[in-house]
Amino acid sequence: MPDHFARAPLTVDQLSDALSAMRAGTAEISLGKRSLAVIEALIADPAHAANRSISSLADDHGVNASTLSRLARTLGYANFAEFQQVFRRHVRNTGHYYSEQATKLREAQPVDMDALALAQRIANGEQSNITDMLAGIHENTLKACIDILANAPRVRIYGMRQAHAAAVSLSYTLGLVRDDVCQLNTAEHGIAHGLAQLQPGDALVCFGFRPYSRNTLMAANAASHTGLRVIAVTDRADSPLVQAAAHSLIAPTSDAVFSNGLAAATVLAELLTQMVAQALGDRTLAKLQSHEKLIADLQVEA
Repeated sequence: MPDHFARAPLTVDQLSDALSAMRAGTAEISLGKRSLAVIEALIADPAHAANRSISSLADDHGVNASTLSRLARTLGYANFAEFQQVFRRHVRNTGHYYSEQATKLREAQPVDMDALALAQRIANGEQSNITDMLAGIHENTLKACIDILANAPRVRIYGMRQAHAAAVSLSYTLGLVRDDVCQLNTAEHGIAHGLAQLQPGDALVCFGFRPYSRNTLMAANAASHTGLRVIAVTDRADSPLVQAAAHSLIAPTSDAVFSNGLAAATVLAELLTQMVAQALGDRTLAKLQSHEKLIADLQVEA
């Protein structure tokens, strides 16, 4: 039996599932009753687990700090700090995201701000997000993503809630320049059905922004385990999607708005499409000409 999980749980929910499997004896590792009790206590109070130091948590649970460090590594994390991030993300992203954003919005602008001033403030925030996105791109990561999106036999794209809009945009534009691109699932068929159609070497692009969708995290994690090449487009370097992906591109969404601004993600999606088109060269031109012929044959506008 392995001495640690091959892949650490990404969320508190996944950690809870792992705990249940260990108690049932069906997990890939086994732990003693004391360790299982500590994990259960941490899951029961994620805010406490997120905000206390390792030494304080060790005292609270009657163990040594070194015991918590070993426990974290056994669960597949590099260290206790990485383990603690699971609880910090949970606390940060659970329950109050939209109301907290609304509070920030009220604090950031006068109640009598006129429409043009508000439009300028929103535009400035989105311009800042785009600038931060461009500054954060690593050339080797971008090249790897383009290679995957140009050459994978099949590409599927997935996002929930507001991220769904970014996923739809990339699905449409990338589908204009190469074959076999679409969204991962339909409401009728679901994620499992979509993943079952794919083979190792195919690609999945997951869009996810705070508050992160559990469905998106599960899709990325399952895809990675089945040999798909996962690309995450997400808002932060410590996003849980980063851990599940082979490559990650950061599209910041920060500003005092009700939800997430998508300008940086939209620019990134257009960048990916144009670079894939460049990589494919004449194949892209032939694909576009075929699309135009279908439009003419069908006598439709799009």
